[in-house]
Amino acid sequence: MVSMEQVKSVAEVEASEWDRLAGRSVLASYGWLRTLEGNLASPVSFRYILARSAAGLVGAVVCQVQEEPASDRLNLDDLLFGRFAKAARRLRLSALPALVCGTGIGVGEPVLVRGDTPAGERERITADLVQAVEQTARDHGWTVCFRGVVEANSPIVEALAKRGYLRSREFPAACLELDAGWRSFADFRRHLKRTHPRTAKNLGREINLGRRSGLVIEQLEEPARYREHLHRLMNSHSLRLNGRPFPYRPEFFEELKTRLEGRAVIYLARIGEEPIGALVTLRDDDAVYLPMIGIDPDRSRASGAYFNLGYNRPIQDSIAAGHRRMFFGKLLYDLKARRGCDRIEMDLYVRDRSRFQELVLRPLFACRSRIINYLTAALPRAEVG
Repeated sequence: MVSMEQVKSVAEVEASEWDRLAGRSVLASYGWLRTLEGNLASPVSFRYILARSAAGLVGAVVCQVQEEPASDRLNLDDLLFGRFAKAARRLRLSALPALVCGTGIGVGEPVLVRGDTPAGERERITADLVQAVEQTARDHGWTVCFRGVVEANSPIVEALAKRGYLRSREFPAACLELDAGWRSFADFRRHLKRTHPRTAKNLGREINLGRRSGLVIEQLEEPARYREHLHRLMNSHSLRLNGRPFPYRPEFFEELKTRLEGRAVIYLARIGEEPIGALVTLRDDDAVYLPMIGIDPDRSRASGAYFNLGYNRPIQDSIAAGHRRMFFGKLLYDLKARRGCDRIEMDLYVRDRSRFQELVLRPLFACRSRIINYLTAALPRAEVG
């Protein structure tokens, strides 16, 4: 028998029990979730739907409750309607309030089931968790959304399809496969020379430009010293490119490092003593995620800081550490394709609150999927087993 319960913070679950469920997924880890919860600049309401059996915690779904539009982060209306989100709300097509399940970063299964669970039981736990999420949404009048579903290997696909969810493309994850035979960054450059020779040539220019300008890129073991610099770089970068402030407090970086230790690597790029760039990377056993970067555009041009910090240095370090995959941020797909990335296609699934909204969203989702496919066509499709 599996029983369901809900908590509003991962702190209400024993850390070791949660991490046994999460396995080696850093994006599902207790330390990452506690850091997010404790450092958001504006309040966010979380829901953790938990499945327990005699064996303990065997499944969970991490959800955010999105009730009103927020100035410092995307909500489900922004995701579905883009720049027409305000118009959708005026026309009463808003998907808010909503219960949004999944990470939205990299590739991570929105429904967690413990790794030692047999296949048949895994399917039952997944279905039970989906049903529990839906019941919570019905009790409060919320839309349900599951994000980041990789159709090729996700056990949740069948459960959602059976229950009548609407499906649409998400912007894919840009994934760089690191060959097991590579021993250095030079091996990567030789590989890239065969597929994208112009980019391979530019790598040398970028690295030399950084050396001539005095660019230093270092890993911060104690980010507290640069707390305000890191936050300023991330905040200005987010405002410039996304029109939204960085959603975390300045203390985010040091808490992240404390909780995740070597699984979180924070890079600082500087010229002399002046910080001009920052990058946060998260590491699984096999994969590296680059969820956030901040660059001073005026100082970075003369030093190649963006390419050296955002690509060259973390690729070099990931090869040296033996990682096999790197997940870069969304968008700029042409650039990422030229650096050897493929795309891992993901979908989002929505169950709306009314028949009218479903009728409107169905053709919108089809159109939205076609647009995303067009915008990401430059990035070759990855084979996902």
